[in-house]
Amino acid sequence: MKNGTYNVIRFRMQFVSAYLLRGRDGYVLFDSGYPYFERLFKRRCRQNGLSADQIRLILLSHGHIDHVGGARALSELTGAPVAIDRRDAACLTTGRFAPLIPRTWLGWLTTLAANRQVLPPNCRFTPDILLDGELDLNEYGVAGRAFHTPGHTQGSLSVILDSGEAVIGDAVMVNFPFLSEPSYPIYADDLDQVRASVAKILAVKPRIIYTSHGGPVTPEAVRRRYRL
Repeated sequence: MKNGTYNVIRFRMQFVSAYLLRGRDGYVLFDSGYPYFERLFKRRCRQNGLSADQIRLILLSHGHIDHVGGARALSELTGAPVAIDRRDAACLTTGRFAPLIPRTWLGWLTTLAANRQVLPPNCRFTPDILLDGELDLNEYGVAGRAFHTPGHTQGSLSVILDSGEAVIGDAVMVNFPFLSEPSYPIYADDLDQVRASVAKILAVKPRIIYTSHGGPVTPEAVRRRYRL
């Protein structure tokens, strides 16, 4: 399949990617893109021969607008519940995001505009499932689990599938504008936590790592960049 492996299908949503994780009789959607991307999402479904009602869960990697902005609309479209770590959940109800802390020159360049972003009122909602850093995806037909990988935000989550694919949100960025190799996220609450979380991701021995910005990337490339 051209947009991913048999178990992971990448939906490019302009500047960010969402992922469909294939299960026994449906999919888990990992992230939802920006607000008002429903039409683009429907197009991506048609391009991959999928129906939106095959999605059984929407799992949000963390509480930033490019990852959660479309969650309410896509939940209404698919009928799937929305899950997010409780440490990042407040943005969905208040529309406000925690201040972004720049960690690279690109982060410093874009922080002022990025920190002005708010979730539009008609995109706000109360999530169905609040997580404490773990979720067994087998309940939704997908052989894998979500686990806590803080640092970019305090509630960041990653997924490891039993088949070896890892989907990690913004714990690592690849080929983001002006980046040509795996990099620390351009914003992060805690860089030491980022490094510890990347070590945690590598410890589950993924065979390939999918990131929200750029990628995919090999575990070996991430290990070299983080010197782990």
